Amino acid sequence: MLISNSNNFVFIRVPKTGSTSALFYFLNSGLYDESKDNLVIEQPFISWSEMEKHFTEYPDNYIEAAMPLLRERRLLTYSDVHASYSELIGQGKASKDTPCYSVIRNPIDWLSSIYYYEKKMAHADAIKKDLNEFCYAACIKGESVSPKHAKRLQSSYFPEHAKLWNTENLHEHAVNDITALGGKVDKKIYVRKTHSTPKDYQSLLSQEVIQMIELKYLKDFELWEKAYAVYN
Repeated sequence: MLISNSNNFVFIRVPKTGSTSALFYFLNSGLYDESKDNLVIEQPFISWSEMEKHFTEYPDNYIEAAMPLLRERRLLTYSDVHASYSELIGQGKASKDTPCYSVIRNPIDWLSSIYYYEKKMAHADAIKKDLNEFCYAACIKGESVSPKHAKRLQSSYFPEHAKLWNTENLHEHAVNDITALGGKVDKKIYVRKTHSTPKDYQSLLSQEVIQMIELKYLKDFELWEKAYAVYN
């Protein structure tokens, strides 16, 4: 989560959308003022530059490589990393009309990415289910699924007026919006890969589960398609 008091905007990080890469676009833009702005990053990192360096050095095994730091520092979990816009308003950190940026991902890819991330992290609840079972549980009211945010709409994190970057075109959106804010983009950023090569998640799902995802996450599909259409 980034609250830019110096440039009057907030950046909301929806989990597993590419928001880490998007965050680094803002932090490398010259728009970030450490003395004025509010930035929250994941444990075990103590600075955004350390976090960026870690993901650059360990693009495919960043989780395993971070474990020694995690054991050494034992930092508290930052619940505000993925704070929603409404939560920031409730905390008095943003107003209802504060400009907002966020990232939106195809819901099928999003749910599948959550599943494989949890499996990589060896979280038991995810491993007990295969991908179809996990997505099914995420779509059904009353069914338990871990992590809980898999049952949550991406669109619940940000306001209606948010400017959305689709995951596939982060760079193009970043160049356009950051330049408009007076910042710079001098490199393409893509970090925190779960898979070294893109996966066709839809081919791994049954037609029934795909239809369930399309129904539950209808609003997210509409917002993702709108953002996607800007550069495709």
